[in-house]
Amino acid sequence: MSKGSKIRIDDATIDIYLSTKAMLDISELMDKPFEELNDWLIPEGGISPDIQLSRICDVIGILANAAIYRHNSQVRMHLISGDIKEFYNIADFRNVLDPFKMDYYFKAITECLKKDNAVVIPDGYVSAEEDEVLKEIEEAKNHSAGDAVTAS
Repeated sequence: MSKGSKIRIDDATIDIYLSTKAMLDISELMDKPFEELNDWLIPEGGISPDIQLSRICDVIGILANAAIYRHNSQVRMHLISGDIKEFYNIADFRNVLDPFKMDYYFKAITECLKKDNAVVIPDGYVSAEEDEVLKEIEEAKNHSAGDAVTAS
């Protein structure tokens, strides 16, 4: 899976996947733009652990169902062979996730969201407008290249 990973719940391993639909579902759940997910899960000033765990359970449920959507679509499109899988009831994640493993679940979500999401700026790319984010990425890229030269 390109933008997915796995999460262990008890003795089972469950695929989780970041898709466009999952991004939209999470954004709808938060009633905020998807980019604010981290601040919603761990808001400045904090929230009660039970609310935080509930949010994490819902996000994991959405990502787990996204992996199933992807699998089922691939089967229907004959890209892979296999059986159509049943979707999870997202509320069930609240019954099976261990509240003492909240850090592990948060890390699993973060890993799923980061996987294969690196921004690559082609060499020689020049933006017509001043973009601070692109500027920072280009500076980091040049800095890394300089480190590689001095390390050899």
